[in-house]
Amino acid sequence: MNESRLPLSRSGEADIENAVKNARQNEPAVLVVDNDAGMLEEIGRFLQTTGRRPLLVRDSRQAIVMLRENSAAIRAVIVNFNMPDMDGDHLLQQLRRAQDGIRIVLCMRNSRQEIMRRSPEPGVVAYLRHPFSLLQLADAVYCAVNDRS
Repeated sequence: MNESRLPLSRSGEADIENAVKNARQNEPAVLVVDNDAGMLEEIGRFLQTTGRRPLLVRDSRQAIVMLRENSAAIRAVIVNFNMPDMDGDHLLQQLRRAQDGIRIVLCMRNSRQEIMRRSPEPGVVAYLRHPFSLLQLADAVYCAVNDRS
C-alpha cells in the first residue's frame, strides 16, 4: 500500500514551528532562581523536555520583579535557598508577597538535619537537598504545577 504524504512548504514548516512556539508560550511557566549558571541551564533544559516553559534568572531581586510582572503566567518557582544576594527566608517572604499562593520548590545545600528542623513553609511544596536527582525534581515540579503537596 502506497502511503501518500502532504508536501510541506517552507512556510508550512514555519507555521508549525510558530504554532508550537505559541502553544508553549500559553503554557504556565516555571520560574527558576539560581545563581549557578550550570544548574540553572540544566534545570531549564529538563523543564523543557517535560513540556514546561522555564523562565530562568540568576538574581533574587530580578526573580521578584519577574514574578510580579508575570504572575498570571507563572505557576511555580524553583528556588535556590542559598542565594548569595538575599537571605533565603527573606527571598521566600518576598516571593509570597509578589504572588499570593505561589507554589515553591525549595532547593537547599543545607544538611538533612537542618532541612528537617525547618517547619513547613507556606507555599513550599517540596524541599530538595543538593545534589538531587531529575526524578526528585520531576516529582516536585509535578506537585507544584498541579497544586499537590
